[in-house]
Amino acid sequence: MRIDIVTIFPDLVSAVGEFGVARIARERSILKLHLWNPRDYCEDSYRRVDDRPYGGGPGMVMQAPPLAAAIREARQASGGRVIGLSPQGSPLSQATVERLAGEPALVLLAGRYIYRVFWGMRNRPRRIHSGPACWIGHTTLGQKNLKGTRCRKRY
Repeated sequence: MRIDIVTIFPDLVSAVGEFGVARIARERSILKLHLWNPRDYCEDSYRRVDDRPYGGGPGMVMQAPPLAAAIREARQASGGRVIGLSPQGSPLSQATVERLAGEPALVLLAGRYIYRVFWGMRNRPRRIHSGPACWIGHTTLGQKNLKGTRCRKRY
């Protein structure tokens, strides 16, 4: 299975693929992990992917153009189904994981700002990737980027 993960912290996510079950799956060519960084698609010299919310408000939201370009490239490279990891999505269950395990490829939108993208820009990301959103459930992770590493088949 090929899994493409769109994240602004690719080094953090790639480290997870070097240990445990993910490492064994990669060594046996069961899992092919590809990472896409929206910063690589920025047009400014600072490679900035976030901005203040339009109209004010707390925090930052991800800019749509770099995210859309990264999703488009990942989708063209893999042909996989795009899934946003967001609290607004349906809960991730064992049945969902087993169904997704049957897909030849997946593109996961993981990252510190992905839930703010859905909140801050309304449905623009949905129109960009037109895929479902998935929620990993009541879990506390130090880095929200690790959500992408949780979407794997459980044994």
